[in-house]
Amino acid sequence: MVEQKSKKTSTQSSNKNNPKKLTKKGNTKKDTTEDGFETITSIYQDDQHKEVDMTKLDRKKLTKKKLLGYFIIAFLFMLAVASVAGFFMFNRGLSNGDNSIQLTITAPKEVASGEEVEFEITYLNKENVAISEADITLLYPEGFYFSRSEPESANESHTFWKLKSIPSGAGGRVKIYGQVIGEIDETKTFQATMDYTPSNFSSTFKEKISHSLEITSSIFDLALETPLRIVSGQDTEMKITVKNNSEIDLSNVKVIATYPDDFLLKSSDPEVMDDKKTWFFKELKTKGEELITLNGVFKGDPGDSQEIKMQLGLVMNNGEFRLQNEKSAIIFLVKPELNLQLTVDGYNQEHSVNLGDILEYKVAYQNVSDLKLENVVLQAQFDSDTQILDFSSIEDASSGVIDEELKTITWSAEEMEELASIVPRAEGSFAVTIPIVTSLSPQKSTDNNFSIDTFVKVNSLEAEDTGNFETMSESNHITVKMNSKVNLQAEARYYSDEFEKLGSGPLPPIVGEATTYRVFWSVSNLYNDLKNVEISTVLPKDVSWNGNSTGSSNTKVNFDRATRTITWKIQNLPANSGTLLPIAEATFDVTITPTSQYVGRLVVLTQESILSGRDNFTGFDLEVDDRVITTDLENDVAARGRGVVVEELEIVNSNINTNSNE
Repeated sequence: MVEQKSKKTSTQSSNKNNPKKLTKKGNTKKDTTEDGFETITSIYQDDQHKEVDMTKLDRKKLTKKKLLGYFIIAFLFMLAVASVAGFFMFNRGLSNGDNSIQLTITAPKEVASGEEVEFEITYLNKENVAISEADITLLYPEGFYFSRSEPESANESHTFWKLKSIPSGAGGRVKIYGQVIGEIDETKTFQATMDYTPSNFSSTFKEKISHSLEITSSIFDLALETPLRIVSGQDTEMKITVKNNSEIDLSNVKVIATYPDDFLLKSSDPEVMDDKKTWFFKELKTKGEELITLNGVFKGDPGDSQEIKMQLGLVMNNGEFRLQNEKSAIIFLVKPELNLQLTVDGYNQEHSVNLGDILEYKVAYQNVSDLKLENVVLQAQFDSDTQILDFSSIEDASSGVIDEELKTITWSAEEMEELASIVPRAEGSFAVTIPIVTSLSPQKSTDNNFSIDTFVKVNSLEAEDTGNFETMSESNHITVKMNSKVNLQAEARYYSDEFEKLGSGPLPPIVGEATTYRVFWSVSNLYNDLKNVEISTVLPKDVSWNGNSTGSSNTKVNFDRATRTITWKIQNLPANSGTLLPIAEATFDVTITPTSQYVGRLVVLTQESILSGRDNFTGFDLEVDDRVITTDLENDVAARGRGVVVEELEIVNSNINTNSNE
């Protein structure tokens, strides 16, 4: 055993300077155990099957080629490490989070169309180094109109802002003001982009953000009021209301109408522009409103529908129209199933009457549908602020039910058997007479322009598969207007009611002596204003005009010598003159010098006095007259009975009596 150890050590010594690779070869005999497993010593043997000394390690000498290879690998590894370290060193400011620049937009989420809004874009440098270059670009949605910004934009389209250097931890803001216009419930999206370059880097980075707002209302309210159903060819009234909901006064407000092809505009209040479809309001105060009333005619076949549209907007300084609100309405053309026609004294439209007149209202009806109409109820409506009809004296052969409080007369099958069933194309008529009151006393200045509007409608009926006849069957409306009541009184006097002497000369008149009388014209007027009033008379050839005259309210009395006509003109004569207002009066003096042919007779001082004028309310041309004036002087208490011309022989006693009276 000792020998074997020595041999092994020796072997190891002899191989000290010449180490051999440990290998296992398939044809080499190996030491094994009784079970057939290799022993540990067989594994660590050299090529000569000698045990290797594991307590010693022999160093193998490296070649120059291997040394160079190791050096290159080490250099490349160090270069890669340095590059990665440099990247993180130069960009350590970008490691503060996902966004090195904090970009936000502050703006409302809901706006009214047309309202001016403010957008505030704020930015914050979260880098650890300064931002050397930066700019902001803003993309606007359609319907946004730029107004101004703080600071000013760098381009003409107002979408670009150049920023100064931004130190680390610093920031700033850009404010944009503008108007948003669009449809209600429409969403508008704004997108902001910031391009920036850190001071320790040459690359440009981007940060984006967007903001959406919803249009929930408008600065304007627009209401379009139209009937749902109309009759083709009949006048139709529509109302458009424009209201400024904003907190500021708005200028250059424009309304544009779009009509169906067959529509005819007949009138408008206020007046429409020359194109017949545009209204312009120079200013609309905050919370103020304007009303447009239209009257026009739709034409078409029954069952057709017509659309009318109104657009409301503002006119900008460059003439551009910016839509703010829009409304449309669908109107259906119908044919009244029970056609009703109303006449008053034979008139089917506006009519004027006088106190005490008796009016005949006639109702004609026809079933123009293809269905039998049953249990028809008709009702006449008399609308008036003042009761000018005498309902207590109505004469109605059909015995309609009268309601004086509601001012209605109702006819049903109980009163008129014909209304129980009206077959297609059947027609009929009935009449009722109603007197106008005989007197009407105004109590206040507004008691004037009396009128009554009358129409007949279907109150109810029964028919299979029909619509609402109450709204579709209504007669024409007739307005009956009360004419003004004017009164003219013409008289001559020698003395006033206070016995003041107004005339001159002998009384009674004496042959060959001149006697002067004063003629009075007094005009009272009830109910309506009159215009172009003229009162006139003619002087007989033996009566002289002496030029002395007066007229109330700075009016004048004139005399035409060629025609011997005296004329007094009043341009405007107010309602209720002579009752609630002063009476209108004029005077003029006339002189007679009787000849013997007048002895024992009265002398005519003026012919009939005639008043003419136009009623402002009814348009009726009025004319009244008063009697011939003589020297009889019926209303002059002091001179009454002394109008007959006397001879000169009778003058003594007369003069004595006259002088004594004086």
